[in-house]
Amino acid sequence: MKNTANETKIIKWIILLPIVGVILTSFFLTNIFISSKLETHELEIVNLKNTHITNLKDKVKERIEHISLLLNNDYKNRIEESKKAIKDIVNIGHSQLTSIYNVNKKLSKNEIYNIINEQMKDLKFFDNKNGYFFIYALDSGISISLPSAPKLIGTSLKNLKDKNGKNLFDSYGKILEDKGEGFDTWYWNKPNSDKKIQKIGYIKKFEPLNIAIGTAIYTDDIKISISKKEIEFIKTLKYKDNSYIFIINSKGTAIFHKNKNIINKPLKELPIQTQENVKKIISTAKNSNGKFTEYLQSNNLFAKFKQSKKISYIKYIPILDWIIGTGLYTDDLNIQVSQKQKELEKQLEYDIKTIISLSSLISFLIIIILIFLSKKIKNLFQFYSNRLEENNLK
Repeated sequence: MKNTANETKIIKWIILLPIVGVILTSFFLTNIFISSKLETHELEIVNLKNTHITNLKDKVKERIEHISLLLNNDYKNRIEESKKAIKDIVNIGHSQLTSIYNVNKKLSKNEIYNIINEQMKDLKFFDNKNGYFFIYALDSGISISLPSAPKLIGTSLKNLKDKNGKNLFDSYGKILEDKGEGFDTWYWNKPNSDKKIQKIGYIKKFEPLNIAIGTAIYTDDIKISISKKEIEFIKTLKYKDNSYIFIINSKGTAIFHKNKNIINKPLKELPIQTQENVKKIISTAKNSNGKFTEYLQSNNLFAKFKQSKKISYIKYIPILDWIIGTGLYTDDLNIQVSQKQKELEKQLEYDIKTIISLSSLISFLIIIILIFLSKKIKNLFQFYSNRLEENNLK
């Protein structure tokens, strides 16, 4: 009887021990997997914020750098187009001089000069009609035709200097002496303005009378034309994240902005917080070749706007005296990060449930197999136990 009780205990242990082992192993392994998953999740949360912000900043930077490249390339192309245009215009004027000379070459020089002035002084070109021909004698520097300053006709321009002190008669003379024609640059005041602006000019020698004819265009006119064109282009840019491009000049005046009420408004008329932000943007942009800056956006800038920190990428475009930029509000970034974090948490919850379900299913299957094997072992044990008892009885 005692032996039978012991045998029963042994059989129970044979059945129970593997099952308990499987359960404990499954429990510990499941905990290890879940712990590992939680650690990975924490790292993903940290990386999520950093990676998301980095990706968005890269996208913002790329937008501004792309626009900057377009502006610079457009300016270079327009300069080349303008140079070609003024060269073509001078060649037309040169042909006109040839016609005048051929018809009137029997007259005296002064008489021909008067005819040239009469026929050339009213010719205007370029979109703003600021273009005109200037004509002067190469030996004496006497002005023959100068629509911008008719009082100087008949006087010598040998000592004429531009606004930076450059002697124009000497400068033109070197070009004409070397090649007979060519480009030159100088600085002059625009009509009704005290601001000195660079001009690009083309001068060509007219051999029969030993005179020169030229014309020029203000680079400022080219910039104004580019500005209008590029602003119209920027207006068409739409971004899925609702960010926008802003443009200010180095004086802090808004050239283009989502808030149309501040466009062309002097800096001093803007809210104090906005003034501080603009000054910071100007300083950062002009002292770098494109840089990120952070500032607290004024709640006075937009209606129903909650004050928020903004991260903007800004760049100075010297040729237009523009600072262009765009950015993202940190509140929006936090919302985006929070949404992605929730997605990760859902994925984590799903993964943990999957691990527990798989662990439970595998454990259950192993236990079933162990119970089946245990019964087999129990039957074998009883079989050999009975054989031993029979042998002992003999």
